[in-house]
Amino acid sequence: MKALWRIGILGLVIAAASCSRKPEDETVINTMLAVIDENVAAMQRRDLEGVMATIHPDSPLYAETRNAMTQIVNLPVAFDFEQIEVVAANDTEARVDYVQVTRATSDEIGFRANRLRGTHVLRPDSGVWKIYDTRIHEIKYLDDNSG
Repeated sequence: MKALWRIGILGLVIAAASCSRKPEDETVINTMLAVIDENVAAMQRRDLEGVMATIHPDSPLYAETRNAMTQIVNLPVAFDFEQIEVVAANDTEARVDYVQVTRATSDEIGFRANRLRGTHVLRPDSGVWKIYDTRIHEIKYLDDNSG
């Protein structure tokens, strides 16, 4: 009985370790980051279908994301990453932490510039990494003189 218990614990430790490892292969990291870059580029182009092509079709937030993006892609805003890093990955899921600054490109919309700290959860879709979920940890609104 003790042997089964030890095997079970060992299995949990191995599973936890494999889910929390940061990938070392630069090609894998760059592939994961490329989907986020394309997501932001599509938002900058105001290309709703381009944005949605980067969202995992099995995401429980897919419809909600489409509705939100319908409004966001029409706003004159610019997105810049201050920080972005793949912090954990395995074959089925990756976590990418980021800090993004969003600013209006027009004074006409009354948009408050902000710095957002979050995590994108990526999952493969037919071998292509896509954004499955986004978790926002913190939003700080910036005044006109802050960076």
